[in-house]
Amino acid sequence: MLKILFVCTGNTCRSPLAEALMRYELESKELSYQVDVTSAGLVAYPGAKIAENVVMLLREEQIPHDAKRQARQIDKDLVQDADLILTMTADQLQQLMLRFPEVSSRAYLLTSYSGLLPLDIEDPFGNNPKKYRIVLEEIRSALKKLITKIEEG
Repeated sequence: MLKILFVCTGNTCRSPLAEALMRYELESKELSYQVDVTSAGLVAYPGAKIAENVVMLLREEQIPHDAKRQARQIDKDLVQDADLILTMTADQLQQLMLRFPEVSSRAYLLTSYSGLLPLDIEDPFGNNPKKYRIVLEEIRSALKKLITKIEEG
């Protein structure tokens, strides 16, 4: 089993969006092994709800998600359990490695690990729905490349 952990700042926008989208995309794939996907935030407020614009996008895209899902703070257990940790920004990757140096061989910037230009996926928090849509498409593009890597082994 491959365990993937998506990380952003508050675990209310980008990482839960990546988690839901990755699960959805993997449903149609026949892999030789199971992939478990989760997400967390570097400075998440436990109990915070997913941003309403994220929930709206997931509904529009007909992507299954847990509407009652709450933000989760990254911790040692989540980090130790993950085979692959993917952050949304280079700064988050740096913060992650400072807090958990043992992840240096398993943690990457999502876009660069996926084979795209190593660009940050900016936080849409507090922006209009159009910005959330842009973030969704950036994450989707990276995940398609990531899934190809997973399929290739």
